[in-house]
Amino acid sequence: MSYTYLTSVERYKIAHMYMAKFSLRLIAERINRSPSTISREVKRNKGMGVPYWYDWAQMYADKRKAKPTCAKRKSHQPLYNIVVQSLRDGLSPEIILGRLNREYRTPKMNISHETIYQWVLKYSLAGGDLYQSP
Repeated sequence: MSYTYLTSVERYKIAHMYMAKFSLRLIAERINRSPSTISREVKRNKGMGVPYWYDWAQMYADKRKAKPTCAKRKSHQPLYNIVVQSLRDGLSPEIILGRLNREYRTPKMNISHETIYQWVLKYSLAGGDLYQSP
């Protein structure tokens, strides 16, 4: 089953049923979604100290969707510097990933080898030389 994002109409329904104290399972059943999807949606898009509401949830979701994960990771300068230096040292993305997982156990230092390959590709298309071995 492929994943589809929640629509603003679904968020509207979730908000009203959530405010009416429906269980997350019942909400999921009513809009034909997984209970875990509803749980994540409510946790992720609650405002600070305020209950879940659909227009805020849609705004938060749109903000998250606007910036790709690859760009989020690239904006974390310590991670980016370590990856670039490791590539310049001749390490493969898989080895870099293994070292990051072993040495850093924080979510900000989490990355996939595919993301590293995407960085190398974008860098090389811009005229960079990360794809060349030392």
